Amino acid sequence: MDTIGSLRTGTVTTASTMIMAALALLTAAGAAAGAGPEPAPPAAPAPLSGPKVDPAASDGVTGAATLVKRQFGGRLEPLDRRPEAAALDLLGLTAEERAAADTLLSERAAKVSELATQHATLLMSLKGSREGGR
Repeated sequence: MDTIGSLRTGTVTTASTMIMAALALLTAAGAAAGAGPEPAPPAAPAPLSGPKVDPAASDGVTGAATLVKRQFGGRLEPLDRRPEAAALDLLGLTAEERAAADTLLSERAAKVSELATQHATLLMSLKGSREGGR
C-alpha cells in the first residue's frame, strides 16, 4: 500500500512520519539558507571573580596610563624614581625621542645638583628654620 492509500485508511504512523520528514526538510533548508546554528549562550562568570584588570596597562578604571599604583590593601606605592622619569615609560616614545628626553633629565639633575652644592649653607639654614617651627 502506498503512502496516500495509508493516509486514506487512517494510518497515523505514516502521517506522523511524513510530517516529521517535512519538518526536517524545512529545518535543513533554513540552515542552508544562512540561518546558521544558534550562538552559544555566554559562559557565566565565576562567582566572586570580579572584573578583569590588567594593572600594568592602565589604572584599571578608565584605561588611561597612570603613575599611581596601589598595594593590595589600597595604600599608594611610592615611586622608585623621579615622576618625570617614570612618566617617560608610559609615553611610548621612539628610541630617539627617549634619548633626547633622558638627556634633558640628566642636564636638569646636573643643574639642580650644582645649585644645591653652591647654596648648601642657605639650604641648611632654611631646613633648620622649617624644622624649628614644629
